[in-house]
Amino acid sequence: MYSWSVAIYFESLPPPLRCCHMRIAMCDDEPIILDELQKFCTACYKRAGISPTWLVSSDPNCFIDELEAFAPELILLDIDMPRLTGFDNCCSGTIELF
Repeated sequence: MYSWSVAIYFESLPPPLRCCHMRIAMCDDEPIILDELQKFCTACYKRAGISPTWLVSSDPNCFIDELEAFAPELILLDIDMPRLTGFDNCCSGTIELF
């Protein structure tokens, strides 16, 4: 149901407001979660006419190092990771929230 609502929202936008590409960064310590979430999101975005480019990492420290150069428009973080959680990343100032 969620994937349909995302696709319907993007399809309802007039063409000038649609973007062709989107940079998405995602970090989770479980590789299977990363893979499945990336597949799901890619399918939703492609249905809406958006071509995602991914930065995917299972190591939060490496993820933070690569994040600034990648300049994502969307960041998906796991809340519960062993060394550095998504909350730690956001609250420490390593990721700027707009």
